[in-house]
This record gives sequence, structure tokens and C-alpha cells, in this order.
Amino acid sequence: MKRWTVLHESGAPSHYRGLEVALNAGAHSSGVSFLEFHILRQFAKGLVSRNYSAVVRAGKNAAALARLLISGGAGENIVIGMAPFNPRVIWIRIICRNATVLMHSSWPYWDLSFQPHPWRFRFVLRSWESFCKKRVKHVFFVTRFAERNFNESSFAGPSTSVVAHAYDQVAFYCDPRRESQRLRFVFVGRLEKSKGLFHVLALAERFPECSFAVIGDGPLLPELKKAEQRYGNISVCGQVGNRRDLGDLLRNSDVLLLPSIRIPGWEELFGMAIIEAMACGVVPVTTDHRGPTEILSGTGVGLVCSEGDFLEQASAFINILAGNRDVLEHQRRLAVATARDYELSSIANRWLAGVAEVAHEK
Repeated sequence: MKRWTVLHESGAPSHYRGLEVALNAGAHSSGVSFLEFHILRQFAKGLVSRNYSAVVRAGKNAAALARLLISGGAGENIVIGMAPFNPRVIWIRIICRNATVLMHSSWPYWDLSFQPHPWRFRFVLRSWESFCKKRVKHVFFVTRFAERNFNESSFAGPSTSVVAHAYDQVAFYCDPRRESQRLRFVFVGRLEKSKGLFHVLALAERFPECSFAVIGDGPLLPELKKAEQRYGNISVCGQVGNRRDLGDLLRNSDVLLLPSIRIPGWEELFGMAIIEAMACGVVPVTTDHRGPTEILSGTGVGLVCSEGDFLEQASAFINILAGNRDVLEHQRRLAVATARDYELSSIANRWLAGVAEVAHEK
């Protein structure tokens, strides 16, 4: 039985909860180990911030990478989580030379139209093409659009499947909520300009009778604290690390605002906050980035707005919800039903098909 390792830049192991369940259900592995390869950045940040647990984690990652370099990953299935077109693919290909290699990607623009790592040298692009065609056995995508774009690109070759992400059903669920005479809005995410928080402030000013909770941390936190004092309807909650506490806050909300703005190299590729909010019966209002658009398309849930018209489109939708509670209740029921597609058992079944394909290879 081969060992399974997720080798990624950084990020949440929770994105691979479905993989862990699939491996245990299919008796394909005793578990998954997680390894980050941004060890120098991790080590430096840990020293600067005096976060010594991060320094220790960087040391453990370095030791594990050294082991991989020596063995080449022999007897292992390694899932690579790395944004294209990162030049580190050159040495990752070396350390995984004897392993069965898979990829996990949320990136939707394999046609080179929009890139997180703009390639400056032709050989980097050729290295990615060779890696995908010759070394990668299967690619797990987060969205259908990403899978389709990859299969129509020059990198196509390995088999593919769409696995999305699973939410934590212990923390995020719907129950009878405490009713409020006014609509309650919530924002969850990093507090930075790309998240479109100026739209949240504009809506708070436009709808003073509604309440607005802002959950998260980031460079705009001081500005939002000032807005909290200036407006009477904004509550800045800061970072909520406990998932159950976050679920409680969502269950006391009506509408999720996710007015993200595209910047060079980034847009919302999935939207985990949308899934978690819908599981709690919260109606999402978002901009038309690839991830949110795919999650909500054809469901009848919430509203997907263009970036330029977000404020006006969202305001019109809010007026409908505020004026007709039956519409709001119908939207809540649709949201909960839509979130069921992202329950852990459902996502594990998606992973299982790709896992079984690799396990049955000679």
C-alpha cells in the first residue's frame, strides 16, 4: 500500500478532507501526510514575527523534503498543490522522480490568459508542459471550468476529475434562527482591498436600518474599526479562528456579502465562505468571479453581480429581501439544499474515482 503525501505551497489541509475520507473508505491508505515546500519564506516569517512554531514547522518540512530528495518519492503517491506556472516545478519534478504524481488545482486559466506566476522564460513553460504530459497521472480540479480549460490547453494529457471542497458539517449547519426585524449582513474573509470591502461600507451607509458584521483580519482592520465607530450598524468581529463560533455568527445572519475585485494574478477561484454560509441558511451576494459563479449558477440562490454594477444590483436585491420575508425564507431553503452537494461524503466520493484509478495502476 503506497503512502499518500500532499506537497503544497501552503494552505489549509482541510481542502483535502475529502481525499482523507476517500482513502480510508477505499482502504487505499492509512492516511495522508502534508508537506509545504515554501520553507525559506516560512522560516523567515517565523523568525521576524517570533512565531517559533512556524520555525519548527519549517524545519520539519525541510527534513521531509530532504527525505523525498533522497528517495525520489519511491513507493508514494504525491499530490502536488502548486499554482501554475511556478518555476519550482523544475526541482519538484526532481524530488518526485520515482513517485506516482497527481495534481490538485483551482486555477482556471491554463490557456495563459491570466496567470498567478507569469512565466518569464520559455523553458519554464516547457517544463510545465512536460511535467503535466509525462509525469502527472491525474489532476483533481476544484471547478468544472478549470478542468475544461486545462483539457483544451497545451498542458492536457493526464486524466482529470472535479472534486471541489467540502465544508465542516459539525460547525456549519442550519437550525431555527433568532428572528430579527432588520436584515443582518455578514462579510467573511481577508480584510484587504481585493475583497471589495468598500462596497460593504457603501451598503452599510445606504441601509442604516440593517446590521453588518465584518469577520476577518488584514491590513484594512484599522480602517474598518474607524468605520465601526462612525456608523451605528457595523460590527467588526476580527478573526474568528474557531469554526463552530464562525458557524454561530453565520446562523445569526441573513445575507453573505462577497464583493471581491480582480487584481493581477488573483480572483475568487472557489469561495469556501459561500458554501459554509449557505449550509447555515445564509443567502450569498457576490461578484462574478469563476468560483462563485460556478457554485451558484443554475441554483436560483442569491445574486451574482458584475464588479462594476455590484452596488446597484446588490441594493435592488436587498430591497426585495427586505420587502418580502417569504422570498428570504425561500432563498434560505435553496441555499441549504445547494450546500448539500459539498457535504464531506459527497466530496469524498468525487475524490474516490481518481484515487481508485491510481490505486489500480500496475
